[in-house]
Formats: sequence, C-alpha cells, structure tokens
Amino acid sequence: MKTANILFKLCGTFVLGFEKLSFHLYPDREFQLGWLRNYLEFSYEERGQDASSVTDEDVERLYVQVNKFALVSSLVVSHTAL
Repeated sequence: MKTANILFKLCGTFVLGFEKLSFHLYPDREFQLGWLRNYLEFSYEERGQDASSVTDEDVERLYVQVNKFALVSSLVVSHTAL
C-alpha cells in the first residue's frame, strides 16, 4: 500500500464517525502518539521485526505525517456527506 494511502487511512481513524465535525472530540496529541506507537509496534511485528525497535522519533514522524492528512480527510468526509 502506498504511504499516502496509509496516512490517509490513519488520520481517518481519528475523524470518522462524527455526524458533525466537532474538534473537541478529536483525540489529543498524547492519545494519538500512544495509538500510533501501538500501530507501529503491531506493523513491525507483522513484518517479523522487533516491536521494541520503534523509537520516539518514528512515532513523532508518523504523528506529523498523519496530521498533515487530517484536514484532507475531514474535507473528503464532508464532501461525501453532501
């Protein structure tokens, strides 16, 4: 799967399911970092890599990338609701 598709799906995890976009329901930074760490650890294990090799830098990089796609995800969801 292409990186952009993965990032789009991950950010969609944080915004989908809202009837109306409510930013107070959007998970805070700490929740997202924990969730993304779990995601990375699981994906490492699935590829036969050591899950403990996930670094804070890996998680932070993914956090930044996913949040760049969050606005796009919100726009797509809003557009499909029309």
